[in-house]
Amino acid sequence: MENRNLPQLEISVDPSVVADALKKSLSEFWNPKPLQNYVAMIRETNKNLVVTEENLKEMTELSRELGGKATKIDTVRKELKKVMKAPIDEFESQIKTEVEGLHSVKKPIDTQIAVFEDARRKEAAEKVQEWIAKIAEQFNLRPEFAGQIEVDEKWTNKTAKRADVEALIRGKALTLQEAQKAMDREVELKEEKRQAAIEFCKTQSEIAGLITPITADEILNIDEIPLVELAGHITKLALNRKQAEENARNAVSPTEPEPVPCEKAPEPVSEIKEDDDLYPCVLNLMASAEQMKKLKTFLDSEKIQYKFRRNEQ
Repeated sequence: MENRNLPQLEISVDPSVVADALKKSLSEFWNPKPLQNYVAMIRETNKNLVVTEENLKEMTELSRELGGKATKIDTVRKELKKVMKAPIDEFESQIKTEVEGLHSVKKPIDTQIAVFEDARRKEAAEKVQEWIAKIAEQFNLRPEFAGQIEVDEKWTNKTAKRADVEALIRGKALTLQEAQKAMDREVELKEEKRQAAIEFCKTQSEIAGLITPITADEILNIDEIPLVELAGHITKLALNRKQAEENARNAVSPTEPEPVPCEKAPEPVSEIKEDDDLYPCVLNLMASAEQMKKLKTFLDSEKIQYKFRRNEQ
């Protein structure tokens, strides 16, 4: 930085000296002693005063005289204060003007200092960010966790020491590492539970002899079911489905004609006529109770003769 030989400025005003000078100046033309003696005399003379018809006029004149003197003296005070205040106001105006001048030359300097400080802090923050990245890598933090370590403004102070800053970063990284491990473990437990559910579903479906096996995707709120209760939950689902499948089979009529090969497929008809030929045939179905009801409705609407028998196989 370029050396500047600036002129020296010393402010050596002692307020007490100014006060003493003002007091001395006042004493030259203002002496309060006569007024104090006058007030004391009036007080002493009238300390036991009782206003009567005889002294009313005298006391009224005395009161008027005292009021007049008080007004005159207070007027002197106001005029004197006004006269004395004028140089003080001028002094204040001069000081304010010069202080504003100092601030006017100080402001651009402060602006440049701020620019320099911002650049320094930005550079310091970049270095701290490098330390964060390095420490995050040491702790094997994934980006979503490493990104939670933000640069603290205090870490960019001139007085901040690298060792202290890195110690603080490691403390944060350790906390985040524990959170990351906890999340990973939770994901692992969920996957283990899902694999267990898949095996349970397969086993219970086989044991129950289900036509439509249960799958893990059918288990609602699987993450909320404790692992120790999962097997019982799946067993209950298998038993319910077994019962539903049996109910569907029982809905089919127990009689079924002996299988006879169809000689000819009949054309759909809306109404049976006396000269129509009937073609006996066998149709093997696998349907639910609801589907069988729909089929029966259709056959009845077409006046097709039929007999149902449940297949025990």
